[in-house]
Amino acid sequence: GDAAGATWIFPGTGRRRGGHSAETSSAKSADRSRRRRRERDAFKGNSRYLGAFDVVAELEREVPASVPASPRAFRVKAAKIVAMARSPFAETVYLDFDSRPCRPDFVATLLRLLGREADVALADNYADQRTTVGDPHYRREHASGCVALRSASPRTRRFLSLYLEAFLLLKATPRGRRDQPALMVALKKTVDARELIDATVPPDVFCRKNTSKAVSCDSCVVAHKTARYDVGAKIFGVGFKKTGTTSLAAALKRLKIGPEPDHRAAVAATVALLGSGADAAPAVRAAAAARAFADAPWCMAAARG
Repeated sequence: GDAAGATWIFPGTGRRRGGHSAETSSAKSADRSRRRRRERDAFKGNSRYLGAFDVVAELEREVPASVPASPRAFRVKAAKIVAMARSPFAETVYLDFDSRPCRPDFVATLLRLLGREADVALADNYADQRTTVGDPHYRREHASGCVALRSASPRTRRFLSLYLEAFLLLKATPRGRRDQPALMVALKKTVDARELIDATVPPDVFCRKNTSKAVSCDSCVVAHKTARYDVGAKIFGVGFKKTGTTSLAAALKRLKIGPEPDHRAAVAATVALLGSGADAAPAVRAAAAARAFADAPWCMAAARG
């Protein structure tokens, strides 16, 4: 939180569970409810979390009754918008759970973008979006994973109300799992009516794969999906054949820890390492742009003895 009356909010997020069971639907529902209660109790009882937040609120319970309980992913996205709208502070920084703060002054940095007049600060969703102005700019989506809000402004509250209203209309469409189209509609409507003043969160403040040269806490204030895109922190699975490297690669893929070198680059690096010159340069080049590694060519140098 911020002593000047600002806060930052991390909402909870849903979790998909696979598998088959012979349980009845009512038993499954009761089991899920018990699990969620245990998770909430564990969160509330953890002093690390409580020390980091000004307010801990179960905002999913405050989602309007008009929002269906299923699919859960849709309700969680609605809770995200409610989290912004129900902030009790004059200014708010909202972060998705996969947006990682990289500097201790990230709240102050983001709130400065509001300046004296802006009601909301948003990041572009596409790299070339910054070159467009006026109507073409607002006909494209903005990112919703890092948002600065002047929560005390009636214009901001009106904008968030339209954001939720537009999102609820998406349930019956293929876009019902994404909130960015609803954000686009609300932003364009309020800006066109001159009911909102918006500012831009630049790509060197909020780093995203689509808009920034790199996604890394080495160069950002807030970084998006660092587990997947931060190539500054690498995971190497180095082992001989038949020692679990394929399973490791499958686990990395399941956890969305990537990118990995493409197959052609891995084959070329393997051939170079096993050649008479034992050339490691292709492997180094492949490693520069990748996040996680398993199997060839990293085990080949060891295989040579």
